Amino acid sequence: MEEILLCTHDPILVKSLYGVLRDKGHNVEIADHLALAVQMILKSHYYAVIIDGKPLGLSVEDAVQIMKTVSPEMPIIVVGGPEREADALSIRMPVDIEELRELINSIHQSHNKFTTEDTEKKNFRLFKGSVNSAVASSPKEYALKEEPERML
Repeated sequence: MEEILLCTHDPILVKSLYGVLRDKGHNVEIADHLALAVQMILKSHYYAVIIDGKPLGLSVEDAVQIMKTVSPEMPIIVVGGPEREADALSIRMPVDIEELRELINSIHQSHNKFTTEDTEKKNFRLFKGSVNSAVASSPKEYALKEEPERML
């Protein structure tokens, strides 16, 4: 199941964002520092990452760069701190919960749209491959492969 990764060591931010996201039906995993978030991204796919702009350990810029290297299509939202480079979206403190909720919902809808399109393309390729396999394994063609001179 796909999830949002929330990375912050601020218990107030966790409490406010986690509840709002869960109430809207999002699955949320929590990392309390950026190095752990990077490790989690290496192991799992997240459709969005929310990072506290006040880093603990690894810098926000370094973490964003690593995360984008691992998963370039994954949106990263930095909460608080200065405006960031183009690789991440920034939300100023205090967090406008409604603005964040709308942003996450639009990211989730975009993700679902692309996931649905990818699934449809994969299903078509699988269907096409199944049809080709069925045709290739029809009795007449099988007989041609096994005993070409008998079929003529």
